[in-house]
Amino acid sequence: MKEKITRQDFFRKSAIITTGAGVAAVGTGFLFPKKARAEGLVETWPAPYDTLDVETVRINAHDDYCTEGKGCCYAAFNAMVKLLRTQLPATFPSFPNEIMVYGHGGVAGWGTICGAVNGAAALISLVCDKATSDQLVSELCGWYTQALIPSDISNDYAVAGDKYTATKSDEVLTQNESGSVLCHVSCTKWCEASGVAINDAKRKERCARLTGDVAAKAAELLNDHYGSGFTAEYVAPAGIASCMACHSAEGAHKNVASKSDCNQCHGDYEKAHSSVGQKSIESNNFRVEQNFPNPFTNRTTIHYQLERFDTVSIEIFSMDGKRVKTLMTNKPHGSGVYTIEWDGTSDTGGRAEAGVYIFRFRAGSKVQTVSMMKV
Repeated sequence: MKEKITRQDFFRKSAIITTGAGVAAVGTGFLFPKKARAEGLVETWPAPYDTLDVETVRINAHDDYCTEGKGCCYAAFNAMVKLLRTQLPATFPSFPNEIMVYGHGGVAGWGTICGAVNGAAALISLVCDKATSDQLVSELCGWYTQALIPSDISNDYAVAGDKYTATKSDEVLTQNESGSVLCHVSCTKWCEASGVAINDAKRKERCARLTGDVAAKAAELLNDHYGSGFTAEYVAPAGIASCMACHSAEGAHKNVASKSDCNQCHGDYEKAHSSVGQKSIESNNFRVEQNFPNPFTNRTTIHYQLERFDTVSIEIFSMDGKRVKTLMTNKPHGSGVYTIEWDGTSDTGGRAEAGVYIFRFRAGSKVQTVSMMKV
């Protein structure tokens, strides 16, 4: 006699069979999320972090670049992830590190952001909340634009021959500042400085050492953040603030959102705003002098002259393009010589910190910017 089966029994048994197939396909994490989390199979964000040995990271990233053939973005990311998985096997998330292979050559060879910076930034964002990630990644980018790369340490490792497992050259390579986080700018400037072609083995070794240096710097920043505390050291060059005083969201043109040096893509700022600017100053019947004293501690005076009636606005900007102080807005002026003083305070009444500032002078629709230093 056949066993009778109810509709409820049928669906219960079918569910067991289907679930069993699912376990075979996707693993026990599907049915046992707590166990999966304990084994690091379910992602949590921010992921846990443990202090990394900076020099191990530097060597790993260099060697991964040379041996795995997956590019600088992958190598910088992988160098740190594999250490964290070794140090935190029960809690660090598991996923294929090859998700970062796209970043080579400035994203699939497009020459945009340096792949090493891209990969290192991804790791920072994996183990930090957004606010912290923004701080550390910004510091990493700023450091990258000003550091002499390859570092002395990377050059020494290659020459010594007992640190790296593989190199494309064991020579001391030329060091230079890129001035930009863009891959094509960084590589081109190094090739010009060293006299090496872009497809030369020495250039590839330079990028291997660069990848190690960038990953090591990211590890250093993370160690500081999770240890004694992170302190920003990068100071943007005056040219960036000069441009952003007019072109940022708070400027006259409101058409740029950037922290990069504009000169490399748009020409030399000083030439554009001094020799050419001098002619425009004369034709526009106004002149602005360098503030005095400069540098200054508490107070400084700005001198300017108009040869015809116009409305004048004068504002002070920080190096990141943020307006610090408005000294005047669209104030009518007749022809004559004028002065105005800045007492070193901000619009909120606090004392401005020591550093480089930009004052922007606008007469009608014409603008001139001048940098100054508060000590």
